[in-house]
Amino acid sequence: MRHERFVQELAKGTPQGEAYLAAGFNGLNPESRKANASRLAARPEVRARLHELLLAAARSAEVSAVDVTRMLWAHVDLALERNQLMAAIRATELLGRQIGMFRGIHEVRVNPLSEFHH
Repeated sequence: MRHERFVQELAKGTPQGEAYLAAGFNGLNPESRKANASRLAARPEVRARLHELLLAAARSAEVSAVDVTRMLWAHVDLALERNQLMAAIRATELLGRQIGMFRGIHEVRVNPLSEFHH
């Protein structure tokens, strides 16, 4: 049971030493706690379980992303049906961001007067 709690803490992003304590292991001093936590994290069954939890979380996130994309499409359609062009444009923008169309594109605004000093 403590190993499972340790792995669950790691899957949440908790540092190894803190996960070790949260799982109920005794950490007499920081150095031994760090070493013991590292050894436990390296065990094949612990690594396999961590991989399993992280894979399940990734699958959930993927489903969630699909759901968000579907909702945005529905919002675009609804806004267009109601002739709400600004809402349609915004939903389309968010849809584009959701599917990664704007990665690597950065908007830079420059004030032309900023170059002048008094």
